[in-house]
Amino acid sequence: MKSEKSKKISVNQIIAMTCFVAVFNMIIFSGCSSIDDERQLNNSNRFISQYDISYGQDAPIRIGGSGTMYASFYSVHTFEMAYEEADLVADIVITEWLGELDDSHIDRYEEMAIEETTYFKVKILKEYKNNTREELDEFILIQSGNSEFTYFQYPLFKVGDRFLLCLSTFDDEIFTSSYENCFVIVASQLTELQFAEDSDEIYLLKRNRHENFTDLNQFEEKDSNIYSRTVDSAYRNDEILSEAEVVFQSVYLLDDIEQYIERMDEK
Repeated sequence: MKSEKSKKISVNQIIAMTCFVAVFNMIIFSGCSSIDDERQLNNSNRFISQYDISYGQDAPIRIGGSGTMYASFYSVHTFEMAYEEADLVADIVITEWLGELDDSHIDRYEEMAIEETTYFKVKILKEYKNNTREELDEFILIQSGNSEFTYFQYPLFKVGDRFLLCLSTFDDEIFTSSYENCFVIVASQLTELQFAEDSDEIYLLKRNRHENFTDLNQFEEKDSNIYSRTVDSAYRNDEILSEAEVVFQSVYLLDDIEQYIERMDEK
């Protein structure tokens, strides 16, 4: 009798363990799915699901751990100026944090503060302008700032961030010796437009740390409800924006900006 009872218990234990493993796997895959869903939400993925996007490591630190830097800009950029100056204008998504410039360069180039540099891999979703003479699917985006020092109200990008950017090629070997197809943002913080969505529309958010695009005033969203929803969505999807005190002043409908670009191309 003891032997039969022992066998029954063993079978029951096996069944219980099998059920536990099945439930555990469901939890794991459900967790992975929720992470993917969150990234999809962050990139307005309802509108870019047709693209094959692979995501890599995210930036481990996005606000400098040692201090904050302050930027001074001596010129105002209109969107048209940034567009004309750019070698590449594109709708992009950040897909991977690659690292930051090695500190071994600091002693030789200390006056340039080149250690405050971070590298991201970027996927191009749509090109509006390309004067590089190359067909690009991905490139390396160089952002000012690193894990030690970032600029005021300007945290490092994160995987899943989606922007419309005006970009210039950058081939200084001090910065780009480890990478090919490196780009920097024209006028840096002055010209970034961050994607957000509301209902079935896509919007672009402009930070107000510096001057807004004066030539885009006509396209600013006047509906306060749309403004609130799109900005709140940006904060919900990335709490670091609130921690870094990022403020969005202007909201534009993507369709309006694309039509403006078409008119510029026709000139």
